Amino acid sequence: MTTAALLPPVLRDARGHAFAAALDASLDIDTWLACPLAIEHAPDEVLWELARQFDVAGPLYQAMRTRERKERLVRNALCLQRKRGTPWSVEEVMRLLGFSEAEVIDRITALKYDGAAIHNGAYNFEADFNRVFVKYNGKFIHDGARIFSGEYRLDFENWRGYRIRLYLDENSRVFDDFDREQATSLARDWAPLRSVLVGFYARHLIHSVVIDPPLEIASVYNVFLLDSKGNRQASPNIWLEYFENNACAVRWRVSADDLNLTDVVGVILADRSNNDLHIKRDLPIVKAAPNVILEGTWHLAARGG
Repeated sequence: MTTAALLPPVLRDARGHAFAAALDASLDIDTWLACPLAIEHAPDEVLWELARQFDVAGPLYQAMRTRERKERLVRNALCLQRKRGTPWSVEEVMRLLGFSEAEVIDRITALKYDGAAIHNGAYNFEADFNRVFVKYNGKFIHDGARIFSGEYRLDFENWRGYRIRLYLDENSRVFDDFDREQATSLARDWAPLRSVLVGFYARHLIHSVVIDPPLEIASVYNVFLLDSKGNRQASPNIWLEYFENNACAVRWRVSADDLNLTDVVGVILADRSNNDLHIKRDLPIVKAAPNVILEGTWHLAARGG
């Protein structure tokens, strides 16, 4: 029996029959399939309806490129709504977009030391786009604290500013103009109203296994970035790091002011004579932009370690 057969005569017009048909269609939905605990079995229309009920069916849902990410969004929707306006919500939105990992760097003018020391007496701190350099002329304390005897500049007008560091590996999406605009728009939707997105750090993550990482890294003198046309450019700043288990890493950073390439799709580690030691092509594309700082970490692990 259909719902239309149960309607009183006064409601058996076109609108009444349309309402009855819609009600019958809704009753045909398997309520178990609509359960968030079993959303992997839910039809697309049910998944969208759940997203609408959880208030994530707008631009964020439309930005999900795969069914898997849509399911993850619906599963995390309640948590996202509870934590809206926090760094975690912005980071989770970036992960949902397809970046391997994300990190919100809040209050970027607070002079947070990130371990990247330039060996000319200046230490590079996470600051605004015009990077703040603090001249070190004091005592170095090995617990990470530093005492400075010089002067430094701190722009308190930009206390609301934050950056998003996106980690890009072989499983990440590219970061071109469209992706940057989409990420910017969604970050504004989920960040605190007082916050201002200053820009992005786009960090490539590369892993290699070698016989002797310290020996390999000792030969690295330059890091070259490659674009889609095969052009290369040396990074003005690189750092070498040593870890436990004989592992090492090469790090680099290039700001828009220093970058001549329009995009970056690969990295080369080279020796003092600019001979190629290690080459990594086909990285997730990063499009150069004034508010994007390119970073990278090439991690070298010992074979069998």
